[in-house]
Amino acid sequence: MRKMIEGFVHTPGQHCGSTALADVANFYGAALSESMCFGLGAGAGFIYVELEGRSPSRMVLTRGMTVEASMFANLGLPFAWRTTDDPDEAWRGAREGIDTGKPVMLRCDIFHLDYYRSSTHFAGHVIVMAGYDTERGEAYLADTGFPGLQAEPLKNLAEGRRSKAPPMALHHEYLPIEPFEKTRPLARAIPRALAENAAAMLDPEPGAVVGLAGMDHLIERLPGWADEAKDWPWCARFGYQVIERRGTGGAAFRRLYVRFIEEGAAHVPVLADERFLEPLRFARNHWHALAELLRRASVTEDPRLLARAADEVRRVQDHEGRFWTEVRREFGRPQDHDVHDGHDVKGNR
Repeated sequence: MRKMIEGFVHTPGQHCGSTALADVANFYGAALSESMCFGLGAGAGFIYVELEGRSPSRMVLTRGMTVEASMFANLGLPFAWRTTDDPDEAWRGAREGIDTGKPVMLRCDIFHLDYYRSSTHFAGHVIVMAGYDTERGEAYLADTGFPGLQAEPLKNLAEGRRSKAPPMALHHEYLPIEPFEKTRPLARAIPRALAENAAAMLDPEPGAVVGLAGMDHLIERLPGWADEAKDWPWCARFGYQVIERRGTGGAAFRRLYVRFIEEGAAHVPVLADERFLEPLRFARNHWHALAELLRRASVTEDPRLLARAADEVRRVQDHEGRFWTEVRREFGRPQDHDVHDGHDVKGNR
C-alpha cells in the first residue's frame, strides 16, 4: 500500500529543524521562511561541554534545545513529541498520521539513513515523513538540503528512530502535525520569541555552561585544550564543523538568525534599528573568524591558535551581549508577554 501527503512540498534548507518547520508551516498555508521558523523557535544558543572518555572530549553547541516546541508555542500552537519504546507502536503512530493527511515530524539518527552515507551518529536530527509504501518497504522523507523526498527503507528508519547513540537516546519521537489554526500574528509572536531567546542567553541556571556565561567558560578553558585533551585537534575540527557546517547555515546559526531579524523588521519595525542589527552582524562575522582559527588549529596542530580562538570567543560574547541586552530592554522577559490571542498568521500578516 502506498500513501502520500497530497500537496506537500519540500523546500531545501540549511538546518534540519527549521527546514522541517518551514515545510509543515507552508503545507498548511502559513508562509514562513526557514529563518523565520528558526527565530520563532528561539534558535540561537550556546553550550560548552567537556566529556571525558568520549571524542571529541570538548564540544561546542550553538542552537537552542527546543526550537520545534518553541516555535509552536510562540505561535500559540500545541506541540509535544510523542514517544514510545515499542517500535510497532511508533510505526503505527507515524503511519496513522500519513493516513489522516498529516505530515509527521520525526527524530532520527542520520547514521542509519542510507542517503546520508554518514559514518558518525547524530540522533538529534529532525525530518518530515510525507508518505510511505509498504509494498516497497519505503518511507518518503523531507530532509534539510536534500531535494525532493528521499526514499528510505523502513527498516533503516526504524533503526534510526530508536538509536541510543550518545549523547541523545531516542524513544521514537514523532508528531503528526495538525493544521495551523488560530495562530498568533507575527507582530506578537516575534517579540515573544526574542524574549525567550534573550532569557536563554542572559539568564542560565547558576553554574550552567550555557548562554553568555557558557562562553566565559570556553574562553577560560580553550587555551588549555592542548595540555588537557589528547584529542584536542579533533575537538578543534569538530568545533569548526559545528559552527560552519553540520546543518548550521554558517556562523553558528547566526546567519539564519540575522535573516530572522531582518525579516522580522517587516512585522516589528524597531528591529530595523542598528542597535539590533549591528552587534548581531558583528557577532556573525566573529563566529566565522573563530571557526577559521579552529580549522587552522586542527590542521597545523599549533596550540598557539587556541589562545587566539579564545580571543574571538570574547569578541563574539561582547557583541552578542550588546544584542541580547538590547533585546531584553525592548522586549522584556518571557513572562511579560500575554497568552494566545487567537489571531491568524497565515500569509505573514
